[in-house]
Amino acid sequence: MKRLGEFMHPAMRLALLFALAAPGLAAAQNHPDLSGTWKLNAARSDYGDMPGAREQTDVIEQSGSTVRESIVSTTRNRTQTYVLSFPTDGQEVILPEDKVIHMGPASLRRVSAVWRGDQLIVTQRVEFQDEKFVFPSAYSLSADGRTLSVKASLGRDSTTMVFEKVVDGK
Repeated sequence: MKRLGEFMHPAMRLALLFALAAPGLAAAQNHPDLSGTWKLNAARSDYGDMPGAREQTDVIEQSGSTVRESIVSTTRNRTQTYVLSFPTDGQEVILPEDKVIHMGPASLRRVSAVWRGDQLIVTQRVEFQDEKFVFPSAYSLSADGRTLSVKASLGRDSTTMVFEKVVDGK
């Protein structure tokens, strides 16, 4: 029994392959662009019972399938600055020892991200006193592109941080 491709001219096979693959390629690239400078709106954020940042600014640079997030966060006692860079294909990035992010007694050592529809799911793997925890966060952009919501699952608890896009320095 012959396969369908054996009856086709090579140029037709190539055209058919492109026609079948093109919609998938377009869909794969049809994610919201999270790029920009984002300032935390603490009044609109919900930390539940968890302590949260008083102030935070995230600068997100999204290029192709890579995201770079620069974060400056102020809690009650200190300001912390760090940068995360990761692909959005689900591949886990293991931070080198000199790039591990220490948040009090906890250490962020691994991060991965994958698109689920129009949400970017960023998963952070944190170590705390010989225990390992997984914290997925869903990044969602509002329809007008001016509000970024980050909902993080922390075991049975969850938090939602709401950011507003900085436009013209405001």
